[in-house]
Amino acid sequence: MTADALAIAAGQVVALIYPLVSLPLLARALGAAALGRLIFLFAIVQLLVKITDYGFAVSAVRRIAVSDDDNEASAVIGATLAAMVFLWSIGSAILLAIALAVPTLRAEFWLYALGVVLVGAGISFPEWLLKGLRKLKAYAVVIGLSRMLCLAGLYVTVHGRGDVAWALLWQFAHLTIAGLVVWPAIMRRLPAVPLPRVRDVRRALTDGWHLFVSSIAQAAMASVPSVIVGAVSAAPQVAFYGSAERFGNAGRGILFTVCDAMIPRMTDVRHRGDAESKRTRRIIMSGLFSLFALGGCGLIVVAGRMVPWYLGPGFAAAIPVTQVMGICLIVIGGVGVFALALNADHRYKTTAGAMLIGAVFHLVLVVPAAVWFGALGAAWALVCGETIVLVQLVIAHLRFTRPRIGGTRNDLAPSHREPHTVDGQSTTSSLSSLRPDTPSLG
Repeated sequence: MTADALAIAAGQVVALIYPLVSLPLLARALGAAALGRLIFLFAIVQLLVKITDYGFAVSAVRRIAVSDDDNEASAVIGATLAAMVFLWSIGSAILLAIALAVPTLRAEFWLYALGVVLVGAGISFPEWLLKGLRKLKAYAVVIGLSRMLCLAGLYVTVHGRGDVAWALLWQFAHLTIAGLVVWPAIMRRLPAVPLPRVRDVRRALTDGWHLFVSSIAQAAMASVPSVIVGAVSAAPQVAFYGSAERFGNAGRGILFTVCDAMIPRMTDVRHRGDAESKRTRRIIMSGLFSLFALGGCGLIVVAGRMVPWYLGPGFAAAIPVTQVMGICLIVIGGVGVFALALNADHRYKTTAGAMLIGAVFHLVLVVPAAVWFGALGAAWALVCGETIVLVQLVIAHLRFTRPRIGGTRNDLAPSHREPHTVDGQSTTSSLSSLRPDTPSLG
């Protein structure tokens, strides 16, 4: 592991305090039924977050990391921000139209409208930019402190079932707070961000398309199950599933953020192609998977004692669901590290195809599973879907890295040339003056 990875992990651990403290607070203040309703609302708004994020957490990070100069990086920033605003506008219109059309959602339309506004404001935090510029320590500090501020706001404002809007506000407000903090510092060091050209926005969308497919597939296996459980089962079942999922998401959120932050590092060593760089890639991948596995095993072991103490009365049914989420976290660890290796090699289409097939399999399975077994069935459907994804990614990784006839290997093939061209001119992977010198991962 590098110091950057540890910095990201440390910041995410601080941010993890928010869900760890907010979940029992909300469970006790709202009760199982109202908490299930809130998680259902979160899940729908989170779909808008996925649409807005598109694939920029990887594609924009990678493009900034390999940009040839500061002006090119500024052009990428402008195009990415414009693309995010465009996607948010389209996604918001669709979400609000659905909320108006569905009677059960129409009763709380103003909450969905609030969620739309909060997601739009969250665009102001350029997480992808900080990672691309390798300002990982700054990212860790800002995201951690903003989460702590939101936790304080949650503690002060949420006391009963009538405070759902406050809970929604503090769930998403940390990105807006972080954006207000980081942009003044970024703008002092960057050239002026130019007005984005249509072709630049189109290129940002095209480059991230397969990542978007992956993101939507992940949303189908993350946010959609809560919506499905809410539609086919009782509200408490949503609370059981959502609570257990939050335990798994705590570890997943930390480690997937570390995986995304490792894209520039993995890209660097991928381009060197020597024996030491291969060893470094294996160390990064095995280290990340070990952390996922440790978290999953820990969740399985402690769930029986932790869940009743942590969530309070009425949540005993969440114990087996939480243990299944621990199994799922181990499987997701494999998905994360193999997707990292493939994305660093610009094989977005491969990861997107695997995610999409796994998501389709999961959606086919989760409906009958939730009808027959409630939250527990939905959790096992998630394990099955992630396993399908993992098997495909492992096969793809082996296929691209197996030895070729003549002593060469597929992982040394110059597949990185295409991402290093900008408007028809080749670029290098050197860093601009914005980015500090980075030591070798070895």
